[in-house]
Amino acid sequence: MLRGSIVPQGAALKTVPRQADLRGCVFKYVLLLGVAAGVAAYLFVLQPELADTEEDLGAIASQIAQRPVAVECQGIISHAIDVTNSEGRVEYTESGAPADKTQLKRDVCQRLGDFRATRGAGRYACLVSELECTDDILKTVKAVHTLSHEAWHLAGVKDERIVECYAMQTDQLVATSVGASKRLGRAIAVYYAVEIYPHLSTKYRSSSCKNGGPYDLSRGSRTWP
Repeated sequence: MLRGSIVPQGAALKTVPRQADLRGCVFKYVLLLGVAAGVAAYLFVLQPELADTEEDLGAIASQIAQRPVAVECQGIISHAIDVTNSEGRVEYTESGAPADKTQLKRDVCQRLGDFRATRGAGRYACLVSELECTDDILKTVKAVHTLSHEAWHLAGVKDERIVECYAMQTDQLVATSVGASKRLGRAIAVYYAVEIYPHLSTKYRSSSCKNGGPYDLSRGSRTWP
């Protein structure tokens, strides 16, 4: 018969980690490594690219606003928890003056930043044909317009109907500035004016937004928008 050891009363018992506990520890360790790798990738790869995009878009917005302004692209954490519908915004001071920057949704910035690399192979052919455009193409068209729209807010225009009308007329400028050809930039501007603008709420539409109207930025020109 084997002799058993007697454990003094009150003494701590040593426990052998169970296999399930070990797996849990390994999982937590791997998870932490994954999070650390994600943060590192964002800081050293994604963030610098985003900074370059912000600089480029800021220059475009400054051209429209006629003053030095900046574009701030939504961060990855803010994007993950965002539930708002607005694609961009400009804050105003108590006196009514616009801020010096606009904040754009992450998807808007990425689409504009990637436009030059994704413009080929007839990708935007639907804009100049009877083909139905995909949701992806529509989002890119709206991204172009979003920057144009917010730039006019940065210029100090607050009325959404006027801003929207002005923005349609500078959509071609934004599109060509992010890499579209003149023809494609024109197609984007016309598509927005014909296919999207008429379906906006009355908060953003005006019967005065037309060729030769009071909000026409280039009166005397036959080109619209």
